[in-house]
Amino acid sequence: LSTSIEGSGYENQFSSGNKSTDLINLYPNPSNGIFKIDLLSNLLSEVSNITIANIKGEILYRGILKREESIRYFDLSHLDSGNYIMTIKSGHVIHSKKIIKY
Repeated sequence: LSTSIEGSGYENQFSSGNKSTDLINLYPNPSNGIFKIDLLSNLLSEVSNITIANIKGEILYRGILKREESIRYFDLSHLDSGNYIMTIKSGHVIHSKKIIKY
């Protein structure tokens, strides 16, 4: 699913979970909170912002991804079970992935 917010200059892409077409692969998902993401190299601008939020919108993690990073590991095992949203803002594009922690 890809949408544009008219006049904002931003495009939002929410992944369907199809690994062959995803720009961001997150696995395992669901997980115990320990997972990794694989990024396509052309996905990122020079520096991209990454956040992980709970379903209330509270930011639990905020970081920077550099273009040369293609893999990033995460440990959210200290968080409660539930659904979380990872968002990567790269230039004028926003990519989102749902994270399921059991």
